[in-house]
Amino acid sequence: MSRLQHKKGRKSKYAKSLCSNPQWEEAKRRIRIRDGHRCQMCGKDFNLEIHHKKYRVNGQSIVGHELEHLDCLVTLCGNCHEKVHKYHIRL
Repeated sequence: MSRLQHKKGRKSKYAKSLCSNPQWEEAKRRIRIRDGHRCQMCGKDFNLEIHHKKYRVNGQSIVGHELEHLDCLVTLCGNCHEKVHKYHIRL
């Protein structure tokens, strides 16, 4: 593995950027409430994460503006979130 590849278990630059985004916590809260605090694929109610269904709208990145694009986010459990990314499942 080259030093430029992401190492499993470490936060990516993208994940770090979300942590420093003050709107991200509020966006996560609203999405979890909207989705009934359940994974939208399997229905689990624990280990929940928020998934971006798309990162761009009209050619513009929504990162940092998630509150304006709540329809682009969905609640998934960690297992389903990993499957969505690994197998490129569209929601």
